Amino acid sequence: MHPHRTAASVVAAVATAVQAVLLLAWSVRITTPSLTSGVVGLALVTASVALALAWRSTFEARLAALLIAAYALISGLLVMTIGLPTMPPDPVDPVALVSVVAAAAGFAALELDRRAQARRATLRRAQRTYA
Repeated sequence: MHPHRTAASVVAAVATAVQAVLLLAWSVRITTPSLTSGVVGLALVTASVALALAWRSTFEARLAALLIAAYALISGLLVMTIGLPTMPPDPVDPVALVSVVAAAAGFAALELDRRAQARRATLRRAQRTYA
């Protein structure tokens, strides 16, 4: 079975690409060089997952996008509530707020894409003819 792009997978790819841009924006605000390079590396991985998801909605691409959305949701909520380690909480951090919204949109789009892929597989099985 070849996975195909759906409208939901494109939305999930856009949400993942937004996460990559937000990670780059966050890396500008970091003062520690080692942490900056780690966040930039994560942004590059996130951008490659967005491209993979947009190109072909495979299980691996959807799983990686799901993990990235979970990371973004948890870290965004931590920034706004108790703060990340060695940082005070910032309840009005716009990057964290957009990150949480993009992660929620990514979760919803990935679930819609999963349902569309399952529906397509069910229809394909129902159309099989046997001799």
